[in-house]
Amino acid sequence: MMQSFNKIKSVNGSLNLPGDKSISHRALMISAMAEGESVITNLSDGEDVKSTHKCL
Repeated sequence: MMQSFNKIKSVNGSLNLPGDKSISHRALMISAMAEGESVITNLSDGEDVKSTHKCL
């Protein structure tokens, strides 16, 4: 299924997601591209997620 999204200027809010490894990687990468401060809680404590965090 394809879904289209319109470009928006900014996003504010919070999400409560499980500490899944793939979600943790995505959250780190998205926050690295964002302007301003990002607060991520409940990240997976896997070594690969820690490595991604260190790289970014």
